[in-house]
Amino acid sequence: MTALLSPLGFLFGVGALAAALYALQRLRVRHRPVSVVTTLFWREAIEEARARVFVRRFRHLAAYLLLLAIATLLWSGVASPTAAPDAPGLVLLVDASASMSDPARAERVLRAVEARLDEVPRDRRRVVRCGAWPETVLAAGESSALFRERWGAVGGDPSRASFDAALETVAAAATDETKVQVELFGDATVSEARLGALPSNVNVIRRTVDAPRESNRGITALGVTRAASGAWDRVDAVVEIRGGGAEGLQVKLGDVAYVGRADSQRISGGERVWFRDVPARGERLEARLPAGDAVPADDSAARRLPDRSRIRVALGESVRARLAPVLEADPGIEIVAGGPAQVAIGRPSELPSGTPALVWTATENSDAIEIVLATDNASTSSNVNSASDSDTDPYALFTRLGLDQVDATDLADARGEPVVVSVAEARRANRRIVAWESLLSDQFNFRHSRAFPLFVARSVRWLASERAFPASAGTGDRDAALIGRWLDASERTLDAATESFHASTAGSLRPGGEASASAAWEVALLDAATTQGANDPAPVAGAQALEDLELDAGWGLTAWLMFLALLLLGGEWVLFRRGEIP
Repeated sequence: MTALLSPLGFLFGVGALAAALYALQRLRVRHRPVSVVTTLFWREAIEEARARVFVRRFRHLAAYLLLLAIATLLWSGVASPTAAPDAPGLVLLVDASASMSDPARAERVLRAVEARLDEVPRDRRRVVRCGAWPETVLAAGESSALFRERWGAVGGDPSRASFDAALETVAAAATDETKVQVELFGDATVSEARLGALPSNVNVIRRTVDAPRESNRGITALGVTRAASGAWDRVDAVVEIRGGGAEGLQVKLGDVAYVGRADSQRISGGERVWFRDVPARGERLEARLPAGDAVPADDSAARRLPDRSRIRVALGESVRARLAPVLEADPGIEIVAGGPAQVAIGRPSELPSGTPALVWTATENSDAIEIVLATDNASTSSNVNSASDSDTDPYALFTRLGLDQVDATDLADARGEPVVVSVAEARRANRRIVAWESLLSDQFNFRHSRAFPLFVARSVRWLASERAFPASAGTGDRDAALIGRWLDASERTLDAATESFHASTAGSLRPGGEASASAAWEVALLDAATTQGANDPAPVAGAQALEDLELDAGWGLTAWLMFLALLLLGGEWVLFRRGEIP
């Protein structure tokens, strides 16, 4: 109801005024001369003239109610009542990303916002801080004096601006009858896709508050891919720099400077550097540029390399002669005779318990190849007919294991009936792949086909739960392999189970709120728009330009209350002069 007081505080104030006026109505503080022309009313006159009689009988109800109405109106004006609309006509989106790292530049932006707040009525505007995520710092109807207090320290988050997310929320809240103007303060941009999706009654413009910032150089990409040399335990890393060349670039692998082979390539506005055959042992890879430019958050980037150790496979004697050549030709697989193994291959009697396995069975009562997932769901079975891309989806597994390369028609002709591949879920079972051992015989062409080594290699990797590492790890990206709850660099809790999960702030994600360096997920800024700057003095075109909003509300509610109180005071004075009220 009010901007400065809560409804309860306002009602408490009204009650206090009512009690005070009631006490004053019964309190006489000085003598008053009374002329008595007759002795008939002498006793009453003496009683009326008695000083400081606190418990005088309450009279003059009409006068009391008039004074209470005047006091209530004045108290309402002090409390600044507002009737905030659901969708204010003006929304100010203020950049609080890494683009605003310069305190002086950020201070000028905040002053421009304060000046804009003074130009429009408080019940028609809202201010949203767009740092790592949108955050309303000034709701409709609230006093502008609260803006600085809620904003906090001057500067930006080590993240991209959340203008797009804030615009999505504004568009969702705007009704067809509401005209909304969104004004952008700061350097960050809005994607063309988001602007194109805005309804016609939402217009977006940029308020130019500063000259384009000074040149800045930063890291805009840190990618990792499989080594071009084919070495299984190595990866190739690429560092992309915008705003200048790679002069002064330092790369560390773990705690040691990396001095391996590098190839550079000039690109538009920067340089791309490839580091070849970097050891992939799960260590932290960090690239860093000399500090001192406009945006410190993009001067460094880090990510954790995958652990590309060779997969240890225990091979049963029954299938060793036929499968050993295929496994030995794979640089990512190591056949172990004893000791722990990540994957076991062989007949059921040869397989150790508790180990994911590629099982070759003599029983042909089941499907030719059955993929069994280790889940906690009840056992179910389904044919391969889905088309989503996940680790457990039947169609995705069909392709991932190379089964789409198998000549199923040839196998069916050799067997005399259709060959079926199925996917099943087993309660608390180890994931495994079960196939007929007869498929390895000369009766079928499967073992001599080009699909066979692909099937074996991919099966081993799927059974070992090999993770596919993403091409980059920047703010706003999502890693599907992350599960559970994480804490980002700003101590915000993130739930990987939600579709909206992404790392908003550059730094490290810590699992379970515990600082575990080995399990942390490194996140870098990696945003070319933030690094190169995007201060565009031209307005940002929305879906359809709107006519100027009528933001001038004339006299506000507080002014009307004060005017009404003055009218009542004037009426009270007239009635008092006439003697109609005491």
